[in-house]
Amino acid sequence: MHTRVGIVSYKQQLDLIKNFPAPQSPNGYQGFKGFFLEAILASFQGDDPETHRVMPYYNALLVHMLQSNTPTYYLTGEITEAAQNTKIPPVESDEAPFKSLNIFTPDGLTAAVKIQSMSDMHGSIEERYRWDNAAKKAGVPFNPLDAQVTFSSVIFVEDKKINGFRQLVLDLVPPSGENKDTLVATAHSFGYASNCPGKDQYTCRSLQEIARLIVNTVLLIKHQPSLITVEKSATSALGFSNKPSDDPMPVRWLGKTFSNDRTGSRSTGGHASPRAHWRRGHWHGYRYGEGRKTLRRKWVQPVYVNSQ
Repeated sequence: MHTRVGIVSYKQQLDLIKNFPAPQSPNGYQGFKGFFLEAILASFQGDDPETHRVMPYYNALLVHMLQSNTPTYYLTGEITEAAQNTKIPPVESDEAPFKSLNIFTPDGLTAAVKIQSMSDMHGSIEERYRWDNAAKKAGVPFNPLDAQVTFSSVIFVEDKKINGFRQLVLDLVPPSGENKDTLVATAHSFGYASNCPGKDQYTCRSLQEIARLIVNTVLLIKHQPSLITVEKSATSALGFSNKPSDDPMPVRWLGKTFSNDRTGSRSTGGHASPRAHWRRGHWHGYRYGEGRKTLRRKWVQPVYVNSQ
């Protein structure tokens, strides 16, 4: 299933978390090391057979991300709303500027995301077959041979009602080829550790909103670099070693310079006005350069329509 990763003991995983040069999470955001600790601990919990079948892969994914010093992006509230209210375009296999990233939002969602081209995936035939079955069960037309790229994610959302985290492991196959209007999301396990009701709604977000948030975050980093701000992470005492390699990673912001005016658009006319809602954003894509091989996208951001 997916790319193979060597076996790492539980103690080695904890050591990876302890020694990782994690960025200092800004106020209001989940702690970086706490997220990885909760995610890895959750992979050892629960008695659901389906969870036990898939969690070794996602646990290996987390370890791989720690080993490869995956970058972390902190999203502002406004860019979070904009990303989850923008349609996902057909995504090509080479569009991701990196193979993995961590996402933190101010309302408590954290996600470790690995991005893979289907051509690089071990067991891609089995994956295509599984996605085809998932689409058929949902009654959605889907050509598994046209799948280009996958987003495999371990997601946590803080839930104050249970004084803990709700967990979701999720594979996303964005639109591509004949599947230009189809997004496949396969949720393997859901809930706190592995046992929480509600497959369709994930705290305040639907699975579709989570999918849009993850994929559009990657596209915004790739195609809207002006939205990225990098700041030096706050440092703590390093003792006698004081090695540069011990310095925490920088804090990478997405959307610190972004503003979406939620009061700027109002419904008018003689008919009954709809309630306030988001007019969904979308991406325009066009090619240029020699052989028209270079893809550029323009983001048309969503608009909040206020009926008052």
